[in-house]
Amino acid sequence: MVKERSQLIWTARLADGAKTDSVLFFKETKASEESGVRPVLNSRLVYFHVMPHIGAASYGFIGPDGTVTELGTKDVTMNEEVVDIPEEQK
Repeated sequence: MVKERSQLIWTARLADGAKTDSVLFFKETKASEESGVRPVLNSRLVYFHVMPHIGAASYGFIGPDGTVTELGTKDVTMNEEVVDIPEEQK
C-alpha cells in the first residue's frame, strides 16, 4: 500500500489582470491575498495535466526557467486523479 499524500502549501488570490498563461505564472504574478509560502523552484518539478473530456493525461517535467518537457500521455478515467510518472524521483 502506497502512503503518499498531497499538501496545500500556498494559495493566493491573483491581482486583477494577472497573466496565467505561463506554467510558472506564480513566480512573477502579483497577488492581493496570500496564505502560506510562495513556492521557489530551484530544480525541476513533475506535472500532469488531466484532460477528462478526451480521457487522457499528459505528464512531464517543468524546469525552474519554465521549460516544459512532455514525457508522454496516458489514458485515464474520470475518477483517476494522479498519474504515475516512471521518471519521477520520489
